[in-house]
Amino acid sequence: DHRDLHSFPTRRSSDLLPIFGETEPGIRVWVLLSGILTLPVTYWAARHYLPWHAALLALALVAVSPPLILYSSNARGYILQTLILTIMLGLLPRLRHSRNPATFAMLAALGFYAVPSFAFAMGGISLWLGLSILVGQRGPERWRSLAVLAAVLLLGALLTLLLYTPVFLYGINPADSPHLSRFNENWPNRWPLIPERIVLGLAQGVPDYLIALGGLGVLLSILRPRQTMRVAIPLALAMLLYITVQLMLQRVAPQPRTWSLLGPFFAICASAGLAYLLRRWPHLLPALSLVYALGMSVHILRTLIVVRIFETGRVENVQEIAEALTGILQADDLLLVRNPTQDR
Repeated sequence: DHRDLHSFPTRRSSDLLPIFGETEPGIRVWVLLSGILTLPVTYWAARHYLPWHAALLALALVAVSPPLILYSSNARGYILQTLILTIMLGLLPRLRHSRNPATFAMLAALGFYAVPSFAFAMGGISLWLGLSILVGQRGPERWRSLAVLAAVLLLGALLTLLLYTPVFLYGINPADSPHLSRFNENWPNRWPLIPERIVLGLAQGVPDYLIALGGLGVLLSILRPRQTMRVAIPLALAMLLYITVQLMLQRVAPQPRTWSLLGPFFAICASAGLAYLLRRWPHLLPALSLVYALGMSVHILRTLIVVRIFETGRVENVQEIAEALTGILQADDLLLVRNPTQDR
């Protein structure tokens, strides 16, 4: 469907239907595989910035993240862009000295093709990379690296435009969405919602004291970037600065699901800060990672938090459903509704 901004996941689901059949598991199997693959990729990416014991903590944080578990079973593009961003995070240190921008640009284009909100993540890592080049390199090497970064951004933009050409030609105009007009009209009132929605997208269902502990780890990674992640420019700071700028320009308050792709990113930053706190006892981190993973697993099973997260619950208000569909459906669309009596 060329009107679908989740074009890449829609096509992947269609491609797998002949293999797995027109069933819910068949539609969602590629999402599950993407979610599973995100786990080893998180450890691999973390090892470029952290020692192995801190990378294990990052892996534990991602493995039992309720939002990421949810989107590993939701046949949309959110977990796919999470996987792509995590791969790019692992490639970032190499890109500063690379002369071949093609791989990074193709990953960026696929990230945008999965969900356009990938712009937040791409902007953040591009800002970090640019600042790192300016601070860490001198002379001709600096200009060559900046030229590679510019080539990555240009090639990525061209590939994204190419992939989205059917959407632009035959799709809906996002500016006509009533949701966008409501966001703009209520922007001053919606700004306070953004921090809450970011936290929900990253850690919904995680106990508050653990969220606070993770926030402390991220803060330490910002205040002590060289000691925690072996970088001159804090990764988390660059990401947050770019997100702030884009939000102020767009004047929108994205839903929590928009921020789920940053789960592994901030898990790595949080693990870096927490490992710095425990730098005198690094041997404790593997045990703490295992305890955290087991404890959160029990918490998830006991509370069923993944089932109760926003998009998987029942919506009883018919008016709310109608308003949500207003900005999605067109006159020639067919809406399929399951009759609940058929399940009895």
